[in-house]
Amino acid sequence: MELKIRSVAFAGRHCRTRIPFRFGKVTLVEAPLLTARVVIEVDGREWSGHSADLAIPKWFAKNPQSRPAEDWEQLFASARRAATAFRGAAGTPFGIWREADTRCTQGQLASGIALVDGFGVALLERALIDAACRAAQLSFRHALEQDLFGFDPGALLPETAGLTGAGLLAARPPDRVVVRHTVGGVDVLRASEVAAELRGRDDHPVALEEDIRRYGLRAFKLKVGGDPAADFHRLIKISHVLAEHVPITPLITLDGNEQYEDLAQLARLIDRLASDPDGRRLVEGLAYIEQPLPRARTFDPTTADDVHALGQTAPLH
Repeated sequence: MELKIRSVAFAGRHCRTRIPFRFGKVTLVEAPLLTARVVIEVDGREWSGHSADLAIPKWFAKNPQSRPAEDWEQLFASARRAATAFRGAAGTPFGIWREADTRCTQGQLASGIALVDGFGVALLERALIDAACRAAQLSFRHALEQDLFGFDPGALLPETAGLTGAGLLAARPPDRVVVRHTVGGVDVLRASEVAAELRGRDDHPVALEEDIRRYGLRAFKLKVGGDPAADFHRLIKISHVLAEHVPITPLITLDGNEQYEDLAQLARLIDRLASDPDGRRLVEGLAYIEQPLPRARTFDPTTADDVHALGQTAPLH
């Protein structure tokens, strides 16, 4: 598809979390929801696409000194810079995205914080994809199958040359998915422990055991905070809840949110869980570990041995 971007617009709304959500060292209770609208022209006709994302503090930039409002403004500024790169652009969706991404993450529009710069580009990329699919009256999957976007992964990574969007898809789309439930660092585990102020807002579950009973959950993303002793005791408590309410071995992922400076400590935590009768069930169901290292050290050669060693227990994402 060849198209031209006619306009980019944003709107925002301040949101509060239903219950506090802790990831890493941050407990989230509020954040702005930023929505984007991209209008494209295809063969003389205009179509619009939309996307939205929460501007979550400390998720993209890990500056412990900044206030939430400063983090929000960083992400708003990223969206504005991306709009500058996207407005008026013409070509294929992939070509437009690639040029905008280069300008925003490597060129004059870059702030120097890669994830912050990528926030605005990704927001508008999704709106552009939505608009292109609407113009072609195709689902996202069918758009990939028919090469609507001009997707060329080899232009980004030489080792992917020859791959196509269609080639990345399963022959048959799945008709079922397993819902993975995130257990945040301050999520209440037992119904008897729920504070009165968290009750009465709606009829949805609050405690982990209530979520399991209501939704039949069997896959869980467990947040860990970088303190092996504290993480061990919380994970054991979670294991007790899962043992009582999940009749099969649950699928488990651990999410470090960049909190483990020393992967050897995380490896020892997993070994301790494996040797504990209550913790062993978590390790038996462990599918992978997400972002345990600070991002600046993820590809540091000095961490390679620890990454490899921990990867023998579970893949690292």
